[in-house]
Formats: sequence, C-alpha cells, structure tokens
Amino acid sequence: MEIASNNLLPAEMREWMRQYINDACIWRSPDRKEVLSGKISGTTYTWQFYIRRALNNAKFCKYLGILFWEEFAPIYKYRQFQIAGLEWGSGPILSAITSTSALYGIKCNAISIRAEVKPYGLKNRFEGIIDYNLPVLLVDDLCNSKNTLVRAKEFCAKEGLHFYDVGFAIINKDLFGDHESHDKYIGEHYSLKTIFTLKDFDFILKTYLAKHGSSRMVPFVREHGSK
Repeated sequence: MEIASNNLLPAEMREWMRQYINDACIWRSPDRKEVLSGKISGTTYTWQFYIRRALNNAKFCKYLGILFWEEFAPIYKYRQFQIAGLEWGSGPILSAITSTSALYGIKCNAISIRAEVKPYGLKNRFEGIIDYNLPVLLVDDLCNSKNTLVRAKEFCAKEGLHFYDVGFAIINKDLFGDHESHDKYIGEHYSLKTIFTLKDFDFILKTYLAKHGSSRMVPFVREHGSK
C-alpha cells in the first residue's frame, strides 16, 4: 500500500529524509583535527549525528510515520502490537507513528518509558496506558549506538510485558557491518527494521562539499552556555 503525501511516494519521502539528515543532522570536523569529546572518557569524534534536529521537524516526522506503517501495517493487521521507547529520543517517534496510523486504518497504542522513575506521585516508569495483552514493538532513533533499546527491553520485561519479534530504528549505526539486522546490545534474537544505514550519508566534510556544495548544509553553532 502506498500513501502519497504532498504528491510524494514513500521512496521519495525516504530520500527527502535522507537529505535532511545529511544536510542538517551530522556534525563534521572541518579539518579532521577539531573533534568532539566521546561518550567514553578519552575518546573523540570527527562526526556525530544530531537526529533530534530532524525529530523536531514536522515534515520529517510525518514521513517517518508513513514509512514505519509502509513496513509494519501489513503485519499489524495479522498480529497487533503496541509501540514503546525510552525517553527522550523515542518520544517524537512514538508521536509520528501514532499520528499517521489513521492513514492506514490503524489505532496504535504507544508507551513512553522513563529513563529514571518519576520521583513523586505514582513514581511510574511508564507514561501512557499499558495494554498488558499486546506485545511491545520497541522503537528508537539509532541502534548500535548506545544501550537505550536494551534498557527499554529490560524495563518492559520487568513490567511483565512480552515482545513483538522485531523492533524499529531510524538509523542503524553499525560501523563495521557486523550487526546489519539487529542491535548489538540486545543480540541477534531480536531483529530490527531500519530506514537508513551509515552508507546513506557523508561523514567527511570534504566529501560532502564535493558532492553538494555548501548551500544546503545547515551549520552547527555552539550554544552560548557551552563556551
């Protein structure tokens, strides 16, 4: 089933999203000498994704939701699921998926998982209404980047939830081609569908500029408080 949006077919939506990420959501070292500090002490990056720029863009999120359902609507009708993801990165993804589900005649339940239990009130881990009868399909912005998917899976398992046999991420950040169909932190038993891999993007500034010039590239400016 193909849902047209602004006269674009799903393949064209994917290309628009790819260009948006390539132009606006990747920081690249200008000279391979300027680097960013890494997650692990003593490591540095010469490029880094900033996908939250895309997840704050309405068109990107609309296309994201449509591409998700292009993949999952056919199987949802045979075996329903609910979607869940760890905050913050999954929040806009959950909204994108639920807000486009009606285009496919689907009403999909979504659960946001708090990284830390709320310290007051009900002290809940989950935001939303859990359906304990439906399997959970986990979603995230990146896989093979950090352990957010496996943490989400652990929290859901502790709550007694069971899982759909596949998950979803926007980008598979598999650096060496060893985890093309799964997240290394969870393992091969839980497969993942992704829209993009690293092969879809340019990570060296010189390469990007040679292909596209500078007119499309959205610059990164360090915030005043970070100087």
